[in-house]
Amino acid sequence: MSPKCTMICVTYIQCQQQQRQSIQQLLGGQRKLTDSCTYLQTRSSIWGENSSPFYFNITGFYGYQIRSGQPLEVTIKRWSSITPDNFTDFFMYATPTAPRGIAQMNGQGVPGMPVLYLGVFKLVPPYNTGGRGFTCDPRAIGYDAFGSVEERRILIKRAMEPNKPYWHNRKPYVRKYTSVLWFPTEMAMNVPSIQFIGKVKSDGHWYEIKSRSFVPYIPPDPMSTMYSSLSQVSSMSQNMRQFERQADAATAAL
Repeated sequence: MSPKCTMICVTYIQCQQQQRQSIQQLLGGQRKLTDSCTYLQTRSSIWGENSSPFYFNITGFYGYQIRSGQPLEVTIKRWSSITPDNFTDFFMYATPTAPRGIAQMNGQGVPGMPVLYLGVFKLVPPYNTGGRGFTCDPRAIGYDAFGSVEERRILIKRAMEPNKPYWHNRKPYVRKYTSVLWFPTEMAMNVPSIQFIGKVKSDGHWYEIKSRSFVPYIPPDPMSTMYSSLSQVSSMSQNMRQFERQADAATAAL
């Protein structure tokens, strides 16, 4: 074999190896396609905390309290409206922030995801900007995560079908924000506090963002409320009688 042919063969083999490595990376290091929940949740960031150009903007009717049956509007948006930062693939989910043996509860789910089924995401077009819901917890009756894997799918198709121009010409949807409604479950009302975790891909880099903690509101027990009210009434009555005795004593002294 001539040196030229040998060089061509070596180059071809190197290209094939690089292509396989690229596919392996997109597949999550496995021979078969890793499920989207695991892939998105395990994306790591080379940037430190507070380095993301995006943040969580979360609003609710009761401020930073989580109340049963009342949704929160969870939005990922840019820090500044004048910056050109946009993102393609992304992922968000809710997790407990104050572990008190919570993670030890039985349940099977995605590694790194909370085993508690804390809430349901409800998509509201067009505010979800092409994002889709994910059922990562097998026990979930709705979407317990929200995100997009469109760019990943396009990159896999380009690597597996390099001769098809369709995938090379196709571009993933680029968004500057995304918004979704989140409804808490009964499990969410039994944890000390809840935080939202997000993964955002912008310009080929992954960023991790976190929200502030939200405290579930537990209404007081009716019996304890009644006892507290009776105690206050009794205390007021005792104070009134004491004032009357003091007034009578002052009158007698005159």
